[in-house]
Amino acid sequence: MKRIYHYICLLILSVILLPACSDDNKEFEGKDNYITSFSLRLENETELNGLIEGNKITINASSSQSLERAKATVKLSENAKIFPNPEEITNWEEDIVFAVTSYNGTRSQYKYTVNRTEQEQAGTIILATQADVDAFGQKGITSIAGNLILGQISGKDSIKSLSPLAGLTQIGYSLIVYPTVGMTNFEGLENLTKVGDLIQIESSSRVQSVLFPALEMAGGVALKNDSLITISFPKLKNVSKSFVINSGMGQVILPSLERVGETFRLTNTFSNVKALMPSVILPYLKEVGSIELSRLENVKKVDFSELKTIADLNLYPLEKLIYINAPKLQIITGKLTTSATSKLSEFSLPELEEVNDMIVEGKQITTVNLPKLKRVKGKLSLNYAKINGLAKGFESLETVEGELYMLDLAMKDLIFPSSIKKINRLSIYNYLSTPLTKINIKGMNIKELAVMASAVDGVEIIGDDVFNGTLSILPDNAKSYTLKFPKLQGFSEVDSLSLGSYISNIDVLNIKGIKKIKKGLTIPNNNLQDFSISDLEEVGGNFTINHLNNIVDPSVIQINISDLKNVGGNFNVTIDSRSVRTLNVPKLESVGRDFTIGTGYMSTSSWSPSCHLRYLLFPKLTSIEGKMSLVPYKDDASKVNEELTDLNGFSALKKVSGIEIKAQAALVSYAGLKNALSTLTAGQWIVERNGYNPTYDQLKSGAWTKP
Repeated sequence: MKRIYHYICLLILSVILLPACSDDNKEFEGKDNYITSFSLRLENETELNGLIEGNKITINASSSQSLERAKATVKLSENAKIFPNPEEITNWEEDIVFAVTSYNGTRSQYKYTVNRTEQEQAGTIILATQADVDAFGQKGITSIAGNLILGQISGKDSIKSLSPLAGLTQIGYSLIVYPTVGMTNFEGLENLTKVGDLIQIESSSRVQSVLFPALEMAGGVALKNDSLITISFPKLKNVSKSFVINSGMGQVILPSLERVGETFRLTNTFSNVKALMPSVILPYLKEVGSIELSRLENVKKVDFSELKTIADLNLYPLEKLIYINAPKLQIITGKLTTSATSKLSEFSLPELEEVNDMIVEGKQITTVNLPKLKRVKGKLSLNYAKINGLAKGFESLETVEGELYMLDLAMKDLIFPSSIKKINRLSIYNYLSTPLTKINIKGMNIKELAVMASAVDGVEIIGDDVFNGTLSILPDNAKSYTLKFPKLQGFSEVDSLSLGSYISNIDVLNIKGIKKIKKGLTIPNNNLQDFSISDLEEVGGNFTINHLNNIVDPSVIQINISDLKNVGGNFNVTIDSRSVRTLNVPKLESVGRDFTIGTGYMSTSSWSPSCHLRYLLFPKLTSIEGKMSLVPYKDDASKVNEELTDLNGFSALKKVSGIEIKAQAALVSYAGLKNALSTLTAGQWIVERNGYNPTYDQLKSGAWTKP
């Protein structure tokens, strides 16, 4: 019985121990060849745990985290071996294939890869000191959603290195660098590829270069610094707003720039430095709001090889500019300006078809080449150039909707291309000692021809017989005081004739050839010493002559307006010349509105001594639709004419709406108005302070002359 019991116990024990013996045999066989865990410890003690999926090991690291000299921790199956040895690997940036061999010699492979991830920081980041920069760099941030502000507005240099920011690739809004960033360049920001808004770098005397080698996009650029030498954005293609540099720059490198949404401006407002850059080259710029290049003392060349359209192009002042290259520019929607002090000898835009405003200035320009320009929507100014007319260089010009303004062009004859159809205003302004001799506008549709300053001096103006525009002769502010009125060929009928607000530079004004003026004619205050109008028969608007008080030659005793027949508006002539005694308008028949004559007055002034008209001769004047007024000088009680004795020169007058005669101290006879009295009422007859002041009833009773 005991033996049976003992046998049963041994049997049970063997059953219990059998599985354990079986396990020991399996482990001993050593078939497992797995990597059970994988991690990397970086130099900054950051631990990155690997993700093991099947036979793949992935390390997720931000783009700013360096894996150089990282240490690996790898766990394997029991008694398994790995090759290559992770402890001997120094370059964890590249893909690696690990071979894991089990104890019994079976082998498996694992592929190691790195997955770079972006790490973004929200909000505005302010890094005022070097410690701030260093601490931020430790975070491995690659993208900032808001603004990045470096340094402080004032104080001592607080940042000496930006290298901890080398992993930064994008800034959502602005990058602002204040003066306490005490570096000669901005090394550490070289990996920036995008700045959503403005790159603003404030003045710092240490900064000599601004280099952004990877930047491709920016909302805007604003650099203001008197020490900058080199500005380089080799990959920058798109600036959505403005690109502005104010500096004594040595070079600006923008070989890839294609678009600037608003203004591209390079200038130097610093008086202590000169801009040394010799050229502005934008070889791929296709789209820009406006370009402004100013105060760049050494720029000789500007190149916009791909530019086709632009709003404003301002090249002023660029004193050494000798060459403009814009071979594809077709449309300028705003204004183009060049500098009168430039060294340009040729101004050429071979493909330009349309411009709003253009100022072409240059005392050395001998050639203007705008062969395809058809339309100027605003003002075209050609100043100081040595060109002989516009027939060459403007072969396609059809329309100037604003003003064609020419100042001191060194030419004798002004010749236009046959293509011109319309010019709203043609202005010719000249101070040169050898002014124009001929202006030919025959066949052209011009709303106003304005000849100004010494260009007036005896120039021959050739036009159509009917000129449906204003002819403005404006000698104001000319240097010469002996200018001659232009010689007119054609112009028998003009829309209007303007002589400005004051004639200060013409001694003798003899208007000839014009028969009809549709609107008005005004001879303004003046320094004329002799005056006459011949051929003029009709003025549709007002006819006005002011003063003529400088006609003092005793031989000039009569003003003749010999051919005038009709005035549609007011007739207003004031003569207070010390020598002129007669106003003779022998053919005038009708005046459409008021008729006023200033007859001159007694004066003791040395500059305006006694000035009296004695005779008013209007022998054919029959109708005045408005009122007739005779006063010495306007309606001034202190002024009195002492020589006009009668009104016999108005004997043909039959119709008038009122008569007012004042301060004619010698006037004693009204017999010349007999034929007009019947058209008046008593209330329309006003006489005061004359030699004889009869009432309306006295005249009706025949008392025309003072008893």
